[in-house]
Order: sequence, then structure tokens, then C-alpha cells
Amino acid sequence: MGNQTVRHVIRFLTARILAAALAVFWAVTSGKGAETIMTRPSKTVVNISGGDFRHAWTLSYGLMLQFNPLLVPAEGNRAWYSYGGWLRWIDTQKGEVIGRWHFPAEIVKLTPRGSKVQVEIEEGCGTNDKFRRALEFDPTNPRVPYSPTNCIMLNRVPIYEGQSLWPSVINQGALGKITAEEAKKFLPKLEDAVRRDPFTPWFRVGLGKLLRDLSDPRATEVYQEAIKTPASDFTELFAISVYFDLAGENELSRAAFDRGYQDFWQKGNDPRMLVALIARFMVYSPKGNDWGNPATPLGRVLIERMYSLTPYGEGAPLAWRLYADYLAEKGSTEQARLWRARAEDSAQNGYTFSNTGKHVDPLLLLACSSICAAIIYALVLFARYRPQRRLDLAARKRTAGMSHGFGFFHTEYWSRRQRVVFFIIVSLAWFSAGLIVQYVAAVLRLASMPISAMAGSFAGPATISKFENGLPMTPQRDLMLAVAYQQDGQLDKAERLYRSLPQFAESWNNLGVILKEAGKDQEAKATFEKALDLDPKMAEAALNLGRPPGNFWTEQHQKYLPSRPMLAPPSGAYIKDALVGGTSALVFLRALEGPFSTASLGGIGQLL
Repeated sequence: MGNQTVRHVIRFLTARILAAALAVFWAVTSGKGAETIMTRPSKTVVNISGGDFRHAWTLSYGLMLQFNPLLVPAEGNRAWYSYGGWLRWIDTQKGEVIGRWHFPAEIVKLTPRGSKVQVEIEEGCGTNDKFRRALEFDPTNPRVPYSPTNCIMLNRVPIYEGQSLWPSVINQGALGKITAEEAKKFLPKLEDAVRRDPFTPWFRVGLGKLLRDLSDPRATEVYQEAIKTPASDFTELFAISVYFDLAGENELSRAAFDRGYQDFWQKGNDPRMLVALIARFMVYSPKGNDWGNPATPLGRVLIERMYSLTPYGEGAPLAWRLYADYLAEKGSTEQARLWRARAEDSAQNGYTFSNTGKHVDPLLLLACSSICAAIIYALVLFARYRPQRRLDLAARKRTAGMSHGFGFFHTEYWSRRQRVVFFIIVSLAWFSAGLIVQYVAAVLRLASMPISAMAGSFAGPATISKFENGLPMTPQRDLMLAVAYQQDGQLDKAERLYRSLPQFAESWNNLGVILKEAGKDQEAKATFEKALDLDPKMAEAALNLGRPPGNFWTEQHQKYLPSRPMLAPPSGAYIKDALVGGTSALVFLRALEGPFSTASLGGIGQLL
């Protein structure tokens, strides 16, 4: 009996001890949480997983092959995930994204510092130099600097995050309706993705597509939520606008483009500074039969959008002129007049050297023809004076016993007039060759510009470094550099440069912007007035003084940034002067050095 009692007691205590141990185990594990890990089930998909077997969760994102994803744990059941230029803050206990931010370059390292994180970004795609910066980031007070990226493929990251996961659902190139069975298979996955990451608009776009294919009335609401997704920016919204146009959702497309265009302005961009075709293509690239077709209503809308986004871009003057001709043929006289004015404005203020042949070809023709003329002229005179030369040689031989005398191409027989004519011909060849070399150097300087310098803003380390080290030191270069400093937030440097460049109306207007934003209203007003004294047509200065908008761009600024003073970008003429190395007078003076100009050849050698 005693042994039996003991066995019962042991069983009783063992059961309760095990139960208590199990309770403690569950309490500890549920409080601590399982480790958050990142796996790559394929080259184009990444999974972030966590939670215990009762509350396991997974976040999935598509990948591009150019960039590497990063995942680092942080204190308080948090983790940081970055890919490309996007940073996400994850609640590892719930498996939900609680924040998402866009940085201006590829994120290459994350270092948690308590509730904050140090974000290291590197800008170097397509440039010889790499620029790395470490930024202290606080998710409770998020401040992310903006500058156009030189690595334009970074702008494609958001679409790939969804498209690589569900290519049959989220695909800008294939918008056909999928079957009900396929839609039902994908629906739970996309609903879970939207719930766990409410900051990624492409997940909502995919969910809306499935609901539309299932004839679910919730589709429109989900699409609208995608456009209004917190933390989305113009690099996503413009692409979503293209998607909606292809899907026949034209009103949603307009809403997406308008919100993206507003964000484009709010980040400090100016459409007049978006001139690189590849930069525009990676940000906004309409597709379909309507694009470029002015005969359809949507085609005309797309052309208007393109002008509002990149009015001075590569090939823009020709495009707007052709559109004006089309409108004139259709009898739209007023619209044709408007677009001809836009084409003329684009030709005057653009600086892409898209009409290089217009300038170089005549100079090249002049140089070649002058060289040929000099050679032919010398040969003709050589033949003309050859008999005289033979007679003189024979006379010398008879009188002095010498076989010949010194002469070069019989030039000793040329008259003064013939020498002057030959000198003029050679000088034309020399001068025109000098102009060609300088113009080629300017084109090469523009070609070597980082894409970020022609993507809507001069902000960013790659652009500033190019202006500082890759352009000749001229007042026009300094004006561009001052604008770059200002757009990059280096206001002290910008102010000093503006004050050293009083000859430019842009200097006074942009100095006034700095003063206005610093609360120095009276001083700012005086500088705006000084800008108008130098250039009475400067619409930006007039707007800053409270006058009505004077052109399309001041109207856009007042619409999207009504509380901010307006910056005046350098004119196309000043930018061309900076690329060439000075004003036209200085260029012609330097052309006297001919094709061996130190400044021009030095610039070409540096670029090559």
C-alpha cells in the first residue's frame, strides 16, 4: 500500500510539474517571440518570417537582381527591412509593417540604435565615384532627405515587389482578365499581404484587380485606397497611373497622376529641370495604343501630362511642334498657337543640345572647306610660280655655280595680297576648328552629367560633385551650384554664392526664397523686387511678391505649393554657357586658340 501511495503521489506531482513547466515555456516563448528570419525561396522573391507555430507569419516581396535586401532585428519586437531605397519598420510580434519610407539612394547598411536606426545609403550607379552617407533616422519623427537618384532602376523597385510575386495579377504589360479559379487562389494571399503591409500600394492594386475580375463591387474602393496609400510617392503613383490607363480605369489614372504630380512638386522638383529622357522614362512611361496618338481623347491627355512633367526634355521642341501642326490641320487654331509657343519656349530654354548638328555641321563644313581651300590655293600658286622658280635656279647656277636656293612651296614669290588671302583662309579653318572643339567639349560635359542632374532637381551629392569638379569655373556654373546647394538644403553655401552673383535675377529671387523661409519677410521682399528690376519678365519673383501667376509654371506652383515661395531655375542659356565654359564672347575669344585650346582639350581629356 505504501509503495502504491508513493507512486500515486509521484504521478500527481509529475503531471503538475510538467503542466507548470509547459505554462512557463509558453509564457516565455510568447513573450519573447520567435526569431525573425529572411529567406530567398527564389532569386526574385524574399520571405520575412517570424512568430511561433501558433502565430507564425510571413511577409513576401518581389526582388530585382540589381539590389540586395537587408533585415536587422531591433529592440522591442521590431525589425528593419530595406530593399533598394525603401525602408520598412516591422512589428515582429504581429508580423505587420508599421512604417515605410523612401530614401534617395540604395540602402547598403542598417545599424539599429535603440528606437532609431542609422541608415547608410550609397549613390554610385552609373558614375565613377560612389557617394556614401550615414543618416540617423527616427521613425517617430521621420525626416528623409530628397534628391533624384542617379541609379534610375531604383524607381522600379515598388512595381517589382508586387509583380515578381504575382506576375499574372500585377503586370503592366499583360492586363488580361484571369479566370475565377485563379483569382480565388490568389485572393487570400493578396488580402493577407494588404493587411500585413498597408503601406505598399501595389498590393492593393493587385487586390483590386482580382476583385474586378470577380466582378466584386469592392474593387473601385480598393483601387482608390491604393492611390491614397500612406507613404507612397510619385515614383509609384505615376506607374500606377499607367497601369490604370491600360486597364481602362481612366478616372483612377487621372487621380493617381495628379497625386503623383503633386508629390513631385512637393519634394522640390521642377518639371523644367526634368530633361533626361531616360529619367522620365523610368518615372512615367505611358503605354498602349493611345500613347502618342492625338486622335484619341486619352492620347491628348497623355500628351498634356507629358508636357506638364517634362516640357524641356530631349526632343521636346520637335514633339510639341509636330503636335501643333496636327492641331492646325484639324482646325484647332488656338490650341495650335499654344503648342507652337510651347515648342518655341522649349527650344529657347532647353539645354540638351538635341540639335547638335545645327551648330556643329556648319562649323565642320567651314573648317573642312577652309582647309581644302588653303591646300588648293597653295597648290595653284605653287604651279603658277614653278616656271619662275626654275628660271631663277638656272640663273643662279650660271652666275654663282649654285644648284638651287632655299624656298618653301615658292612662297617667296607670293604677293602681299596672296599672302593675306592665304592667311585669312587658314585663320578661318583655325577659328572654326577652335569653336568645334569647344562645342564638342560642352556636349561631352552634358553627356557625362549624372542622370540625377537632369531628373527634376539639382540636389544630391553626385550632381553637386559634378558641378564643383566637372564644369569650368564661370559665374553660370556658380549659379547652377548655388541652386544645387539650395535644393540640397545647404542654405549657407547657397546664400553666399547668390550674394556673390548679383548680375543674375535668379540669384536675387532664390536668395529671397531663403530669406522668406527664414522669416525675414521685408528683406525677402526687397530681393524679389531686385530680381524684377533685373528681369521684369521673371514670373517667379512676381508670384513671390503676391502677384497673380504669370505663366503655366507659376500656376502649377501656386496650385500644388501655395504656401511656399517659388525657386527660379537657371535658364537654359545660362546652363549652356556653363557647359561651354562662358558666354558667347568668351567662347569666340577662346576659339582664337584654335583646336588646341587648353580649356577645351583639357575638358575633353578629362571626360574621355
